[in-house]
Amino acid sequence: MIRALSGGGTDQMPVGLHAWGLYKFQLAGFLSGYGEEEKAWALGGEELAKIEENYYHTFKPDFLHLSEGPCVYPKRRMREPRYRDLMEELRLLESKSAVDAFVRECYPEPGEYLSSPRFEHVKILSERLGDEVFIALHSATPVNDIFDPEGFLGGFEQAMLAAIEKPDMMAYLIYQSHMRHLNYQRALAQCGARAHISTEAYLSSDLVSPALYERIFFQTQADYYKGVRAAGLIPLMCFWGNVNPLLKFFRRLSIDGLLLEESRKGYRIDAAEAQRQIGDGITLFGNLPAETLLLNGTPEEVAAETRRMIDSLDRKSRFVMCTGSPIAFDTPAENLLAMISAAREYVC
Repeated sequence: MIRALSGGGTDQMPVGLHAWGLYKFQLAGFLSGYGEEEKAWALGGEELAKIEENYYHTFKPDFLHLSEGPCVYPKRRMREPRYRDLMEELRLLESKSAVDAFVRECYPEPGEYLSSPRFEHVKILSERLGDEVFIALHSATPVNDIFDPEGFLGGFEQAMLAAIEKPDMMAYLIYQSHMRHLNYQRALAQCGARAHISTEAYLSSDLVSPALYERIFFQTQADYYKGVRAAGLIPLMCFWGNVNPLLKFFRRLSIDGLLLEESRKGYRIDAAEAQRQIGDGITLFGNLPAETLLLNGTPEEVAAETRRMIDSLDRKSRFVMCTGSPIAFDTPAENLLAMISAAREYVC
């Protein structure tokens, strides 16, 4: 994984599974359906580490794609009554000092992260498997806190209106929240993770135009990913939605890897074309369809599509074979093993 993320050749195509979701809990017999998901997100420490270990030993991927342990997310933290006045002042987006005060309260110092159960499983897995597998934790950036339906500004519509009507203040809020959020990365690095996968769910080009992205978000992301690297982690981005119009910007970000979503909603994300657009400085994680092919196909169909995707690439040395979405419940393990086995036929 490290050689693939730095552009060096490998003796075998790196391969993994988008494992942020709930499939690993079903695999371990902990959940039987999506209606029980709150049970999964309440797990931490040794219990969560065992779920991850079972998943790892079943499929032997080249990277562990970890979710967080139990935590209080910023958008919930800031709903505490003691923050009501500060929240109301923030939503006016009229004062940089109000933004500064808000993000200080919202995103704590590294010690507070380390004293919570959020990263306990990362420490355990690093001690047990850190010399054997590449460990990366996946979580959201502050963009999600700001634009979520329950986000800081009162919902997605309000956040988008603010981005249009008060772009300079929105850019300031986004920038300051990301810089403060680097305390999270500093804490995670102390727990033994090798990389952080930052999920971006609100920058798809059907939501945010490339022009708005460049004006409001680009500089923040450029400095944020430099900060992730300075904290001691390899910066990776997981992008949800139509990434194609933004690839020309992403090639200028300080990221080592980009996880592509599978094609959907009328747009197509082709791994080979994305690789051509982004250049040779970023490793792509390929996007085998998890919600269709892996769930409903045969092992033979999965292996054939895996080989087709890899064969279509101009450069195999900066590619990690992966799924384009979290693995769905009831996905046959044989299909996942077929993808892994087919990918490992390739020398990169």
